[in-house]
Amino acid sequence: MIRPIGHEVIRASAGAGKTYQLVTRYVGLLAAGIPPEEIVALTFSRKAAAEILDKIVERLARGSAAGEAGAEALRGLNRALGEGGYRADLERPEVLAMLRRLLGQLHLCRVGSLDSFFVGVVRAFPFELGLVGDFRIVEGYTARRARQEVLGRVL
Repeated sequence: MIRPIGHEVIRASAGAGKTYQLVTRYVGLLAAGIPPEEIVALTFSRKAAAEILDKIVERLARGSAAGEAGAEALRGLNRALGEGGYRADLERPEVLAMLRRLLGQLHLCRVGSLDSFFVGVVRAFPFELGLVGDFRIVEGYTARRARQEVLGRVL
């Protein structure tokens, strides 16, 4: 039975296979005909988000490749999709079309970090949230420096 399409949260500890599950889910949604720009895959870090997107592209590229290596990769892809409850009868031309569509819509894809997603929401609705002016997320040295500056002013 093919898994119904819906929203899903994958929660697990480090090393438990979240990336593998997210990549399989993403490819399964593409195989179900969901346009890449309508799929949202979020994780905690930008590094993890980049890894997820890389693995999605890699799986599709390997599965669409010609020759025995491509055929083996396609069998593995279909096996993973079937184990995940997704459509598992993909053929090479279809995987190639999915890869082309994904790469063509890459600028619209929403594979990212939770913080970048929420920043997008805040930027889309600043007045509704009572915010004025521009803002940015600071990290590392800049965040430590800003914290010291604010504490220096307050204290």
